[in-house]
Amino acid sequence: MSTSPSTSPARKNSYEQDDDLSFLEKFRYINGRRFHNEERNFSSPISEKLSERNASVLDIGCCAGTWVLDMAQKYPQSSFIGIDISRMYPSSEKTPLNVIFLQHNILEGLPWPPNTFDFVYKRFLSLSFTLKDLTKMINEITRVTKIGGYIEVMNYGNSMKNSGKATKKLMDALKEFHESKSIFVLNIKKSVKMLEDNGSITNIQYEEKFTPIGKWCGQTGEIMLSNFMSAFNTYKLFLAPFMNITIEQFDILLNEMEKEFNDHQSYVHTYRVYGKKSFEICDI
Repeated sequence: MSTSPSTSPARKNSYEQDDDLSFLEKFRYINGRRFHNEERNFSSPISEKLSERNASVLDIGCCAGTWVLDMAQKYPQSSFIGIDISRMYPSSEKTPLNVIFLQHNILEGLPWPPNTFDFVYKRFLSLSFTLKDLTKMINEITRVTKIGGYIEVMNYGNSMKNSGKATKKLMDALKEFHESKSIFVLNIKKSVKMLEDNGSITNIQYEEKFTPIGKWCGQTGEIMLSNFMSAFNTYKLFLAPFMNITIEQFDILLNEMEKEFNDHQSYVHTYRVYGKKSFEICDI
């Protein structure tokens, strides 16, 4: 019976000092908590692997495919697959040769054999699944990840900075809806525990930050805005009746929220939890 290395969560330390002390600008402190101020596509330590050889990467819940396309451009030696239950991503004629998009529901299982991917990235799905579904999903993700590969979960946190009235109204309604239905909502602690409970993931760490949202801050903010608005457009079918408003009134709130992001220069709290697949579950 194998003994699992320690999987205790720890905020990632990035204190390698540059001569110009620019490393000090990588973090901001809010109420005594350290948040990453540097914008990156991922936190797992896989940059070298992506750059030097033909690594394989899976993005689950790829939405419009922005993350996949950006990563494919930065790491042309590697291959990227994005899956989503809805076809919002570009057609194959409009994607680079190292990118494939598939319409697929992860709850039906992943259509790849074990140990296929070097890196599996899942994001912004914290309100999409039951606890049973999430456990099944993590087990499937782990199955298709290679030993030595990394799994990373990125989700919205529990707060925003510089939000307006419409934004607060929609965020509060979403929280109240899930509380009323006793729906399992992921946070950092629960995400860490979910990876720990899987049994084959080690070196689990997390990072959290406030990410700018809106066109006011360039590409990063536009990507976050696209993801955020896509999510709320999905939520409106159940959230509008819960709020006792029409779809048209909900759309007005959405438009107001988007305007507020730019007018108030808003930030959304996000976090990333990641770990290394060190062995198969059957080996434990």
